[in-house]
Amino acid sequence: MITRIDGWGGDADLILVTASLNDGGGNNADLPLGQLSDTGTGTSYFADCKAVAEKLLTKYPNTPIGFITALPRGAAQDRGKTYGVDGWYHPWCEALKTVCAHYSLPCLDLYHSGTLRPWLAANNAAFFSCSAAPEGDGIHPNAAGQEIMARRIMPFVEQYL
Repeated sequence: MITRIDGWGGDADLILVTASLNDGGGNNADLPLGQLSDTGTGTSYFADCKAVAEKLLTKYPNTPIGFITALPRGAAQDRGKTYGVDGWYHPWCEALKTVCAHYSLPCLDLYHSGTLRPWLAANNAAFFSCSAAPEGDGIHPNAAGQEIMARRIMPFVEQYL
């Protein structure tokens, strides 16, 4: 994301950043969580979150900016289970919230309170299914899942942004 910001226009009315479970899994499985004092990019998740926040605040000093944590997923990744307080993403979610608090940026925690629960088969089918994955993929919300997310995101936007 840090490299994409340079290509964004300078006249945004609102910026919402949704952080992803991909930041600590998949291609980034070796990235450490780190701590708030970390700097640079690619050194830790904390450092990367800080770099994105700082770049956005510099480029858009008067634009409302908010962050949204990733949703939990219905399956495990490289680091393990991807839902719950015992899931590997829990401390990463907390790290994002810490960075947001550090920069006075609002953060909506959909990891802990997104209500979609993709690890439950019925929810996976109802909110994560598509023609390619009729039982659901446990990762990508369909229109019904996105509607539920929107009901959580709109009050966040109205309150903070």
